[in-house]
Amino acid sequence: MLVVYAEVVYVVLSIMILSAQSILLSAHIPADGLPDDFSEERVQWQLRDVWRLEFTGNTTFTDKNLKSSLALDGTTQGTVDVTRPLGDFCQIVTERLTAGYRQSGFYEVNCETLFDQDRNCVRVTLVEGARYKRGPIVISKCDDPALAEMIEQLLLFNRPVRLGAEPQYASAPGSVPQHNFAAGPPVVSSESPSQKSGPMWKPDGFASFSKQSETAVADQIETLLKEHGYGFAEVSVEIKPDPETRTARLIVDLSRIGSPQPVREIQFQGLTRHTPEQLLDFLNLSHSQLYDTHQLRQHITQSLLRTGRFIHVATTSETPFDASQPVALFVRVREFERVPPLSESISPELEVGLKLAQWLNNWQESGSDLHFVLRFSSLETPIDLSTIGQAVGGSVGETVARNTSSFGLRDMNLEFITAPGEGGLLRIQAGTSKGKVLVDYSVLLTRQQVGIIAWPTQRKWLISDPTAGVTQTLQLSGLPEADEGRNFKLLGGFGFKSDSANAVAPVSAQIHVDAAGILDLMVRPDSGTVTLMEDGVCTCTGNGWSLKVDAESGALIQMTSESVGPEGSGMKSITAEPGLLARRLAEVSEKSSTMANSAKSAEGWKSLLTFSAQEVVAFCEQSGDRASPVLMAVLKNQSAISQVADQLEDLTHREHFQIPADTKQQTGSSDSTTWMLNIARSLLPAGTMPHRLSNALMLANTQQEVRPLLRLVNEVERDPVHGPLTCLLTATLIQTERARLARAGLARLDSASADAELRLLLKDPGVIREFLFGGIQFLRKVPDDQMQLLLLSADEMMKTPATDDQPSQPGVDIKPLLMLVRNHPSEDPMEVVASLYGMAWTIGGKSFVESVLESYVAPTQTIRVLQLPETPTTPLR
Repeated sequence: MLVVYAEVVYVVLSIMILSAQSILLSAHIPADGLPDDFSEERVQWQLRDVWRLEFTGNTTFTDKNLKSSLALDGTTQGTVDVTRPLGDFCQIVTERLTAGYRQSGFYEVNCETLFDQDRNCVRVTLVEGARYKRGPIVISKCDDPALAEMIEQLLLFNRPVRLGAEPQYASAPGSVPQHNFAAGPPVVSSESPSQKSGPMWKPDGFASFSKQSETAVADQIETLLKEHGYGFAEVSVEIKPDPETRTARLIVDLSRIGSPQPVREIQFQGLTRHTPEQLLDFLNLSHSQLYDTHQLRQHITQSLLRTGRFIHVATTSETPFDASQPVALFVRVREFERVPPLSESISPELEVGLKLAQWLNNWQESGSDLHFVLRFSSLETPIDLSTIGQAVGGSVGETVARNTSSFGLRDMNLEFITAPGEGGLLRIQAGTSKGKVLVDYSVLLTRQQVGIIAWPTQRKWLISDPTAGVTQTLQLSGLPEADEGRNFKLLGGFGFKSDSANAVAPVSAQIHVDAAGILDLMVRPDSGTVTLMEDGVCTCTGNGWSLKVDAESGALIQMTSESVGPEGSGMKSITAEPGLLARRLAEVSEKSSTMANSAKSAEGWKSLLTFSAQEVVAFCEQSGDRASPVLMAVLKNQSAISQVADQLEDLTHREHFQIPADTKQQTGSSDSTTWMLNIARSLLPAGTMPHRLSNALMLANTQQEVRPLLRLVNEVERDPVHGPLTCLLTATLIQTERARLARAGLARLDSASADAELRLLLKDPGVIREFLFGGIQFLRKVPDDQMQLLLLSADEMMKTPATDDQPSQPGVDIKPLLMLVRNHPSEDPMEVVASLYGMAWTIGGKSFVESVLESYVAPTQTIRVLQLPETPTTPLR
């Protein structure tokens, strides 16, 4: 925990140093005077600390939730500055909290932020009022019922319908492009880019009254309209509350959407074996009234790809000046030269390949489950996981290599079965160099259940009727350009989507295959023979692979690939079989029926983390190899697991308060620098010197105002409350003032100033203080046997790694520091930290800081490069 804390502090300081370097390369810091008394300024910083705000009237969200949201809000943090009036800070807090409440459905919220003179604090008073749910959708100023229905379907279910007047570019279902133009184009999918996100106005959910929500709804409607040819559509959206029904109406104004834009011409680019007239005839577009719609572009792209004659097709348009002008479509293609063009016949075997491509693209209607298998067997050397850490390189790689066990995984077997609309079942198995099965898990991702079954330990974690749906994707498509001789790429994966109960398909799977990719398997140079068997099966064999397809329907029967190399042998296969997933799920259910289910609805994250921790511990213990003592100590500590689970539960809870992004917020000249400084300001306690330095750097970055930096330099130099570490940090950040800051730090190397500096940093609430105090509590509560393992691991981690020329050497002994935390007589974490800090300062911290500060005072470091202004200024003191 202490090591992780040190890394957090290091990250914060690194952010500030990198930001300072990018800002101060050209910064001109003028001289400025400074008042003698800083006590009032410290009070003003504390009044602007969001962690010191006092709340009354909040019943839906906790104080901690509201404070953490303000701490992470860049607009609020921009007013945590004593150079701005306290009234500005209070006003921004009121505005940002009001925006967050309105986004959560509280339209009538009343927020007031004022300075309480009696309590010497800033108090926030909230009257939440009623919480509104989403109500009816009102489509105004629209004369087309079909258009209004399309928009309403999009908002309610993310399920837009096609406009009735739009041409339908489709042939009969099940048709396959043939070798001539008479067959016509294939069926075109109705999916569009607007369907990638979830529904915007799901009934019964809480309404959002933020401007960002209105803009998001308008943007999605405009995207949908552009897909249907309304290239210059402008939509106005307003969310209005209805106090009588406690619902919100979504009013959509369509008065400025214009008319669909017609297509002036279609130009083909990249043709060598086809003419534009041939493709226009094939696409049935020669004499049609066309509009620039997503369906038209999709029709052109998919129809050409499904012929198998094209590796790549991309359709774009030329944007006209206004809605009255037609558009030009540009179709860029790359032809597949290994197969005949559309004007020539192709072999019956390649016709089977086209049918297979169509069968895969329409797999969800096939009625067959797909079974993926991957097996790998090591011939000689087992897989050494520590090589992963060594490959990383650097100190991180050395740490991983030292603390990763070589479990000797030898034989691996992965199976995945997926069924249309039902989800999938994943089985992961792995053997060891000692010949026993160490890894054996079944992962369920189905409509009915999601979870994990651990067969070696006879434990399971399963939830029924999951609220997150499952998506699976598999894509085989041609590359836009040749890449090291490859024409095609295969991508696959799966994931989750929220609110599956209101989605069209709680469990969905999509396969997209370019037909040319299938034909490439059959005609490329390493292919063997393609044979049509008498039993109606088409077989295709190549170097280490084979393919079997039903010649009549194009249904996949089996595809296998084998490889043998110096590291081992591998086998991949895909087969299609109806009802396979249902049978396997029934077997899994029967075999695991006697296992206790670790999943608890009231402890979602906690039960999952506990289950995962138990499995990792079991894996380490059963492997027979030495595992990391730190890892084992953490995983066996139920208190630590509970703390992490509580944090995850708080972040993922539906009632978690969030402040919408401020679209008016101006970023500085460097967005990455602004982002990093915002993180530093959020992590550091307000008013501490690191926080004020990051704040001054932010002003220099966003407003080119560098005077606050010099004011901080003067304060650090003159006020002895800022100890040697603050002098070191400020000197590192502001290089032009390095020498005088270093001299001030050398004069304050006594333990008293170092201790006072620490107490100033940790006396106020903040992320770093909470994290450090939590680490102390962990060390004090960990059992004795685990503490011994932790001490042994600390020795191991601090050793220098062994090399070919030199064995591993002992490093800094941090065991006394750990034991000081564990056995300290005080229950006050601050006193524990003070003792720990004092010991570290005595052991080596003081000498290190002293050596760095002395290097800053060296003659080579005292060259002054400040460009003083021509106007008279107050001399630096």
